[in-house]
Amino acid sequence: MQNIVSGSDSISEIFKKKRLSFVITKKIYNYLINRFMIFLIITLRSYANKRYINLKI
Repeated sequence: MQNIVSGSDSISEIFKKKRLSFVITKKIYNYLINRFMIFLIITLRSYANKRYINLKI
């Protein structure tokens, strides 16, 4: 009986760890995606400004 209980405990621990790692990776991915989007917006805006200035001149 005790072995079964400890086995189920270890399985639940593994699931907790997996869920925690999944949450952490999800947060990291969200952070990276946000950074990438900000970078894209800034580069596109600067590129558009350069094009606009060239057109004006």
